[in-house]
Amino acid sequence: MIARSIFLPGGGYFYTDHPLIAIIPAAVELFLIADILLVVLAGSAAPNRIPDLLAGLLLLALFWGLETAVTILHCRRYVRDFIPEKRDPTRSPQPVTTKMSM
Repeated sequence: MIARSIFLPGGGYFYTDHPLIAIIPAAVELFLIADILLVVLAGSAAPNRIPDLLAGLLLLALFWGLETAVTILHCRRYVRDFIPEKRDPTRSPQPVTTKMSM
């Protein structure tokens, strides 16, 4: 789930089967990736402006990392809610009680 969240826009939400929630984070991540690529291309076009572009690139990468971290934390909660807790094998099973109505 973590690898999908990092490498695919909205991947964590798609993995946890929440496609409607995934639309907005996927759009934001695609926008940030496009901006990062444009900054890199602008840096290759004007090599003397690279120090100025590095600050912008760092800021965009920081926002992308923050958004991805929030997605991972949110999707981990979905996974924890879906998968039941592990049972302790040393604990004795609880007896099954049934009520019979008369």
